[in-house]
Amino acid sequence: ECNEIDVVYGEYIELPDATNGWKTFEGWYINSERVESCIWDIDNDIILTARWSGTLYEENGVQYINFGKYPQSVVTNKDVIAQLNKITNLNALGYLEYNGLQYEKLTYTQKSYQAWFNNGTKLEDGATYYFLVEPVLWRVIDKENCTAITDQIIDTRYFAKSDVVNNIKPTASPNNYRYSDINDWLNADGEHVNSNFAFKLCGSADDVVKNIILTVGLENGLASTKDESNQYVCDNFSSYFHLLSCAEYVDSYQKVLGLTKATDYAICKGVLVDHYTMNAEWWLRTPSADGADLAKYVTCTGAVASTKVNNDNIGIRPVSSFKSLAVLGGEENE
Repeated sequence: ECNEIDVVYGEYIELPDATNGWKTFEGWYINSERVESCIWDIDNDIILTARWSGTLYEENGVQYINFGKYPQSVVTNKDVIAQLNKITNLNALGYLEYNGLQYEKLTYTQKSYQAWFNNGTKLEDGATYYFLVEPVLWRVIDKENCTAITDQIIDTRYFAKSDVVNNIKPTASPNNYRYSDINDWLNADGEHVNSNFAFKLCGSADDVVKNIILTVGLENGLASTKDESNQYVCDNFSSYFHLLSCAEYVDSYQKVLGLTKATDYAICKGVLVDHYTMNAEWWLRTPSADGADLAKYVTCTGAVASTKVNNDNIGIRPVSSFKSLAVLGGEENE
């Protein structure tokens, strides 16, 4: 399924485009590291591997999928930044386009804490940054059901705009996930239909999502909360993209997903990151039993805690079940 190039020590090569039927070529990789430049210098023999959107592959016993695109890495090339500063027109997805690539532009607003990008650069209040729109890496967490979660925290957003009233259904408590702003934003419904995660990820309307993503029934009862009692549980419902419940995280995934990094884009959006470990915090879909204005999230240390639903410093790791990993990866389901 992948083209490969054997590169000899000391050799300079021009990286060609790869072809593989209907799949979208995403670049050349050395393991999980993408080779960005057209001409690349190596200091040992190596194999470059082409990767396509939707390709299922394995590293260190873990399966991954590249699917969809989203702003992620901060741009550091001064020449590219100079060119992007000249562009004012946005495409249909709200991105800048330059030299065949897409970029998101953000102006950073200083929070109560200092933030650093993954390369160690300190963010400056009021500074403008550009982020490359790149393939999203998904970690397969349930092979049998073709379920995967984004490998990193890719954005940050409030669970609900208000901690007093639900903005979508005022009769529901603010921590009701079914009627939350975060559920509305993740899926192709409501006020976010042309700017939500599903739309931007696929670069199109939700028809693309429906052709690839499986509608999954979410269990939101008391057992999903890990509480002895919780009056704020919401009804079960189905969605394309969702968040893990507290029970799913604690019972099945805490050891492998608890310590998670955030993309540069999410950091600039304000996700809270521990400076020493660079681990960040991310939402679960579970309401807290301690109040209608509280919901559960994963801390920088991997523990579960509760915070206000209108806290916009908590990250997002969408989960989805693909209709078939065989369709995406050209592999037989095992």
